[in-house]
Amino acid sequence: MAPKTKRSPARSSFVELNWKPFLGQIDGARLRRGKALSKQGAVGAFVIKDGYVVCPVKSSGFSSGTYQVKFPAVDWWLPYLNSIAIWFSRRPDWLASLIAGEWPEEFLEFMKTAGLRLFPDASSAQQIQSQAVCNCPELESPCRHIIAAIYSAINEMEENPLGSLRFVGVETGVLLDWVHEQTVKELTDPSEENSFANPDGAIRSEGLNDEESSGVQNSASEDSLNGVWPEEQLAFDEEESANDSRWQRIVPEFDERKAAMWKVT
Repeated sequence: MAPKTKRSPARSSFVELNWKPFLGQIDGARLRRGKALSKQGAVGAFVIKDGYVVCPVKSSGFSSGTYQVKFPAVDWWLPYLNSIAIWFSRRPDWLASLIAGEWPEEFLEFMKTAGLRLFPDASSAQQIQSQAVCNCPELESPCRHIIAAIYSAINEMEENPLGSLRFVGVETGVLLDWVHEQTVKELTDPSEENSFANPDGAIRSEGLNDEESSGVQNSASEDSLNGVWPEEQLAFDEEESANDSRWQRIVPEFDERKAAMWKVT
């Protein structure tokens, strides 16, 4: 199994290091002011919608008050939720690592190759810097409130890797429902083919547009909150399930030559 990256309190967090394309564009003094504001608990609850992250930020002293910060998400995975659920159903070790608070390197590499980002690259970092807005009177851009919001998002992603997928449009409860639904399909009908992509190499979205996806986000099944997951019950019911070939790990594959077609930007 590939090594996993864990948190280290003695150095910059793993997530913070991966935000360097954005943080590296800002001078140290402003970074320190924004980080201090974040540590003071000034950043309120995040709302993620339509590819943007929005939150209130309180500040005192110069330009004291509560301001509204808005910045674009690094990426937006919601239209590809079906494919993502298939990947996780075939690699439960990835899901387990994220739940355990770890970032599996193999998962991150696969997402990167598939054209989906969790952390900013040079292009998305520039987009965040140019499109981030705050209604405070400060002239600096990005202001300390925006920087504080970014640091709070980084901290949340560090503390809860699975939950951090909401910053790219994927709510945990909805994702788990889809993963378990896909697992049940494969257990009940192992002959059924559940490919990761259409023949042309584009990510499958099963006709899911943003409006339909948003509706799905609001209706996670009760099974994800209590009781036994369907595939777990199937495992209990089947004899010698541990030797069942359907439980063997399947490594997601795709044609790297068509990687650029996996995501429509």
